[in-house]
Formats: sequence, structure tokens, C-alpha cells
Amino acid sequence: MNKVTFSDLVKASLTVRVLLAKGAGHKYIKRIPIGMTPTGRTKYRYIYKETHTVGGKHLLDEAHLKVGAKLMLESGQGKQVHAHIIAVNGNKVTIEYDDGARKGETKTLTKQELLNAFDETHGIGAKIDAARGQAEKQLKTARRANSSDKVITRLEARVERLKREIKRGVPSALHNNIIEKHTVTSDKIERHREMLVKAQTGDIRNPVDIMVKRLDALKGDSIDGAVAGYNNMLERAAADNQDVLTAIEAYQDLITVRIDEPDALNEIMQAQADNLKHITETYELSPDTTGGAALAQVSIKRRSDFMQDVRARTGIEPRNSKLTLKQMCSSMTSTAAVTDDIEKRRLNSEVAQRARAAIQEHVEKACADFSFENSGYKQGDYHESHKRDTSKRVKRQREVINQMSGFLAHVEDVFVRAYPEREAHKTLISATKAGVRANAEMIDVNESIVSLADSRVSVAAHELAHTLEGTFDMRQPYQQRIQEASTLTHLTRTGTRDVDLYGGGKEMALEDKYASEYTGKMYRDGSTELVTTGVEKIFSGMSIATDFALTDPHHYLVTYGILKGYAK
Repeated sequence: MNKVTFSDLVKASLTVRVLLAKGAGHKYIKRIPIGMTPTGRTKYRYIYKETHTVGGKHLLDEAHLKVGAKLMLESGQGKQVHAHIIAVNGNKVTIEYDDGARKGETKTLTKQELLNAFDETHGIGAKIDAARGQAEKQLKTARRANSSDKVITRLEARVERLKREIKRGVPSALHNNIIEKHTVTSDKIERHREMLVKAQTGDIRNPVDIMVKRLDALKGDSIDGAVAGYNNMLERAAADNQDVLTAIEAYQDLITVRIDEPDALNEIMQAQADNLKHITETYELSPDTTGGAALAQVSIKRRSDFMQDVRARTGIEPRNSKLTLKQMCSSMTSTAAVTDDIEKRRLNSEVAQRARAAIQEHVEKACADFSFENSGYKQGDYHESHKRDTSKRVKRQREVINQMSGFLAHVEDVFVRAYPEREAHKTLISATKAGVRANAEMIDVNESIVSLADSRVSVAAHELAHTLEGTFDMRQPYQQRIQEASTLTHLTRTGTRDVDLYGGGKEMALEDKYASEYTGKMYRDGSTELVTTGVEKIFSGMSIATDFALTDPHHYLVTYGILKGYAK
């Protein structure tokens, strides 16, 4: 019997541990060839975390796509599927599946297609971007703390390794439509100004007069720069959110009823027939009875139900109508009512819910830099450029300031990352008395006060965003560009009539096509509610940000572009 030494046992134990780590369950997500052993065998680096880098390259870099590289293309407990590269020919690779139903099958695709499949399985791109944002924040903190050159160099290298070029596919029709519809030219500015001048009221508080003032401020040398800056911002934001726009278009296709399609037409006709049957059988009426006659035949106790039923199903008021019930149920008004009902049912379908979830997934990737969860801040923290108002003696006010300071520090970080010159801006975080609305006040070009009414993140982000835009009299160059972007956004979205938002003439806005009329509100000092209402939605959580992108993709893109610093 051969003797087994202690050294042999240690070697065997290490071998088993390596095999278990690298092979059992195939839990690694990527295997990358990194050289050869002295005996001529290939050496591999096994990757288990999405944000690891190899050879100074992140996991979505094409440099890793060599013969022998292996990627996990399907995940799930006990359902991991790997494929390894068996050939590389220019921009194309051939892979062979190692697991699952397709084991042994080969497939040729482009390098980018393979990386897209890899990214889709693990969400690597969003995690790389989040890790880069965290590394940038650590680098910034290290520089301010005068950390050693060794620490700063290491963090700089980490940031550089995590930078990636995002490659896009073919733009969606929605993407192209937004760019075409909202691109601005100097001629478009002049035509719109001429229409507004004719509608001026002479009241400097009126939004029509304010818009003329804003357009006049663009005249001269600044107009070409403003137009180019806005158009470039919109195009860059749309490019970053191409996947979001494609997903929105797919969602809209799912829920929109097109009456010229055979299947939809049949569904509409069947719904109209069902409505006629319901009305005539429920109220014991003939299809050829007119609305007025039918109302007279229905018992007094049931007349209210009858009118509500007909209005809901046909969109027509039956009282004194000369149309027959059959005509009501098959009219164009009825078609619109039925179509609306079908779209509501599609909206609530499981397929639509999955499609909306896909939009949110892409919004989360695009807006990863805006996520509070990725910021590292917590309640009670505060930004170095923020000062908490310690003069507040009321407990409620102190609690509001303490609860929101960490969140506002995160929002401020996003602003400074987009516009580094904002580092000089100082903000006092305060709280209002009970019952008083939140507000933001500019003290001078580099100082402001943000007073919060409560602990809602939407309110906090909204008020701090007022300091991002500034006023005509108190603004830095970056704030001027943001004001110009707001003006040109309004140009493509507003008409020439003013709207009284709440009655009484105190809250006026331009007639617009935003999801909320309040978005079109402008102040004579140069500030608006365009940036603030967009910022509050993006920072109120990814579900609300998704609704924002879905209901008003252009306003979403403008807000995104401003937050990324593209308005420069």
C-alpha cells in the first residue's frame, strides 16, 4: 500500500477546491484566455462578478472574444447555459453551446450580437456604469481629502477601465419622429415669435409676453449656439435612450387599436354587436327604437341606469337623440368608445405588463447614474456644498431637513457631475412652517435657499432643480444654456394662447402639449417649471420615471439630457 503524505493531501484538497469553484454548477459568467502554461496548455481567468475587469478591459469589451473564451448566455438556478468560442473571423465569431437543449450546436454571429446576448442575461452594462459612477465618486472624495498619489492613481485606473463605448442598433420610428418634430431652426424660432407677438397682452407677467422675451434673448450671436446646443442635447439623449424608445414603441403597438386591421375591426364589430344586444335585452327595447323614444319606454326607476349604460357603451347622449339604438351602437362615436375600452383591456393584459416591465428595465439602465441606491448616500448625510439650517427650533422642521439632506446630496452630485462649475454653488437646506409650500430662492449667482414643506423626494428634487436653472439676472454660463434649452423645448410644444391653471389668474401657463399643463409655466425672472417637473419625476423612483418616459418621451429626453450635462 502506497504511503500518502500530508503534502499529498494538501495538494489534493487544493485541486478539489479549484475544480469545485471553476466547474461545479458552471457558476462563473465568463472565462477568458490569458496566456499559456509552461507545458503548452491555455491559462484562463474565471469571472464571477459583472464589474470585474481583465487586462484593463471590462466584460463587454470585444478584446476578450478569443478562441476558447466562454460566456454564460442563460442563467437561473441549475439552468446555466454556457457557450465557448471555437472560431473568430474579423467581426464574427462562431460559438458552440456546452449545456442545455442546444448542447453541441454551433452558431455564427457578430461580436456585438454575442455581447448583447451576454449583457441581456446579466445586466452587465448597467452594473458597469453604476460601478464607474461609484468609482468616480470615490475618486472625487479622495482628491478632496488629499489622499496619497497611490490611492488616486488606483482610482483613476479603475474609472478608466470601466469606461465603455455604447453601440446602438437601428433607431426606432419613435426616435426618428421625436428628432424630426422637435429639432429647432432659426427660421422656426422667427416664425413662432411672429405669432406670439401678435398675441401679446402687454402684461409682463403673461406667459405669452414672457415667451417673446425669452426668444428675444436668443437673438444675435447666441441664437446659433443655442440652436446647436439644444439639437445636439436632444440627439445625444435620444441615442442614449434608444432602447427605451424602441421598447415604448413596442408597448404602444401592443395596446393601440388600429381600426384598419382586420383582427381589430372584427373585435370592434363584435363589441358593438354585444353592446346592442346588452342594451336591447336589458331594457327590453327594439334595435330600431330611437334614443328619445327608448328613454320614454324605459321605466322611470331604470332611466338613469339606461342613460349611463348608453353613454358608456356608445359615447352618445340618448336623450332626444334621433338615432336608433342600432345606429348608436355602430356609429363612429361608438367605435371610438369601443376602441378606448379595448385599449384599456389591452393595457391591463399580462403581455402589456411585460412590455411595460421591459421599458422600465431600459429606463433603469439609462438612468443608473440618477439612482439614489447607487449613490452611497444615506439619510442624515449632506453634500459639502449644502448647509443645513440649524436655526429651526420646530421638531418637524428639523426632521424634514435631516431626512432629506442625504437625498439632496445625491441630487446635487448628479448636478455637479453634469456641470462641474456648479461646485462653487452653495445651498442652504431649510424647511417651511406647517402649511407653507416648499420653495427655492436665489440669493445671488452662487447661493440659494431650498425650503422643504415635507419629506417627499419629488418636492425636494423639484425645488433644488430651480437652482439648476437660475434666473435671467442670476445665472452662470451653464444655467444660461439650460434656460435656452427650456425656451427651445417650449417652442416645439406650446401655442400662442395663455391658460389659467387654477382660476383666479394667479397661475398662468402657455397652452401646451405636455402631460401636465403646469410644465408650461414660466416666470418673468427667467425660471420655468419645465426642468423642475422633469427632474422630480426622474428622481421619484424608476417606476415613476418609466411612466414619465412613456407618457411624454420628448420631455423625458430633454430632462435626461440636462441631467447628463448635454446642455453645454
